[in-house]
Amino acid sequence: MQTHGATEANNPELAQTLREFQKQRAQQMQQRNVATVPSVGLGGINGSKRADSGKTPSSTVPKSTMNAQNSQTPPTPLSADELRSLKYQILAFKLISRSLPVPPLLHQAMFNPNQIQGLSTQDIVGSIPSMTGNIIEASNNHHTQKAPSTASTSSADIGSTSNATVSNIPFNSYTNPHTYIKPVHSYSHESRQQRMLIPSIMLVGLDPVEIAAEIERDIWYKSQLKLRDLEREINILDQRIHELEHLNNTNNNEYESLKKEKKRTKIEYMSLKALSVQRKLRKERINVGKSTTLSTSTDRTAFKRMKRQSARDARMTDRLEKQQREERRRKQIQKDLHSIINHCNEMQKWHRTHQAKLTKFGRMVLNFHSQIKKEI
Repeated sequence: MQTHGATEANNPELAQTLREFQKQRAQQMQQRNVATVPSVGLGGINGSKRADSGKTPSSTVPKSTMNAQNSQTPPTPLSADELRSLKYQILAFKLISRSLPVPPLLHQAMFNPNQIQGLSTQDIVGSIPSMTGNIIEASNNHHTQKAPSTASTSSADIGSTSNATVSNIPFNSYTNPHTYIKPVHSYSHESRQQRMLIPSIMLVGLDPVEIAAEIERDIWYKSQLKLRDLEREINILDQRIHELEHLNNTNNNEYESLKKEKKRTKIEYMSLKALSVQRKLRKERINVGKSTTLSTSTDRTAFKRMKRQSARDARMTDRLEKQQREERRRKQIQKDLHSIINHCNEMQKWHRTHQAKLTKFGRMVLNFHSQIKKEI
């Protein structure tokens, strides 16, 4: 701030920052003095014992007196290095509060001030706009510079640990995936363009479509090889049969066996020749079956022909509805009548059974009374 003309008189922020820093430095000096004075009074200098342990030395001062003296001491002025470090910290805080990246020079000036002694404050402050405007370009340049060295280092490590035969094999098309990993900076993830996708180190999985195509290709090659073998075998059998016919030996068993073998081989040969035609016909048949299937389960009304309504159809519909309504009413009445008749029959049957029981019981009572009278 002082390089831009700011002073304690015209810049309240700089004045407040300097006062806070001086107060903090005074407190640190006060704590350091309080910690060192009692150790000197008790044990002497450099760990040597006092000559007279029975007497209290005159240099011993109470803590309250020492704290009072330290609080009365004026604050010491900041050195040039401390002022420069404070300015760098304030500048970094302003950049971070505005969501701006901290340049590497400013970062190095705060944490490693000894390595940039040759640079001035104007150089460090002037690097901020270029750094915020060229983040992507600087990151890519850093990556291109780092990748060859990393690849050479990794190849050297592999060559030192492998055998002599393996080290002689050149690897021209191999790139180590770890070379894509760039060092992390505080400004690297500001934009989405810096988030590089690193390829997977694991092996790629098998493609089922490619496997099926490979199986079909293998079957086709085997069928072609079998066709050539069968064709060669048919030619050999033809030659042998012609020789036997030329010698008039058509009545022996060898001739018959050769004819049967030729017939069997020719049938197998023709079936293999018709393999492609059969596959094509099967595919066409499947496609025809799919195209002629009506989707009646999903939309049945789409396949119905709408009939034109007329007054006659309406009258016939009303008549049919009336007949069905009368039929339902008649059936309901018949059902009610049958239930009433069944209930009447059940009641009559129950009363007859009850009356028969009462009659039987009365007869038994009369017989009992007659027997008692006879005994008397």
